[in-house]
Amino acid sequence: MDTKDKKLLLDALILILSVTFAVWTINSGFIDKVFETLLPVQFLAEFFAGMLFTSFLTTPLSLAFIYVLSENTNPMVIALVGALGAAAGDFFIVKLFRDSIFQDFSTLSRDLKLKRFLHFFRHSHFNHLAPLMGMLVIASPFPDEIGLMLLSASKLQYSQLFLLTYLLNALGIFLFASSFNLLIWKM
Repeated sequence: MDTKDKKLLLDALILILSVTFAVWTINSGFIDKVFETLLPVQFLAEFFAGMLFTSFLTTPLSLAFIYVLSENTNPMVIALVGALGAAAGDFFIVKLFRDSIFQDFSTLSRDLKLKRFLHFFRHSHFNHLAPLMGMLVIASPFPDEIGLMLLSASKLQYSQLFLLTYLLNALGIFLFASSFNLLIWKM
């Protein structure tokens, strides 16, 4: 098994463990106990849930937090505070990896001989679609890393990227918090 396969297997295992842990935290009441402790500073729990919303490895746990928060909190508040955490997490990812992503991509494209493929993306309408696709990914529970890579290609300034990821994550978190809120009230 080569290194790439091992990394993929490890990521899959971590994702399965993350989903299992998220389900356990809801079913065991662990998150309820954590939130009872954090109730005086509930915004920290909302901020932390937002930070977890940024990575595919932590999204299941984030959704578990958002589910529990939705029991007693307005979905808009969860979205606005959680989006701050998510945007901070996204900003950290972009700041750390913006240059290395482009370096890795150019190395990969050279190794895989993707000149024609890249020419298509540089000289077609995909150039304009990449930011839109990136925005959709960030607003969804899909890994923000993919959306950030697509948005980074648009050469947005850090302040613009922060504002954009804040708004998109707020939308995504609001949709989940509202859905969970409806589910909770129908039970």
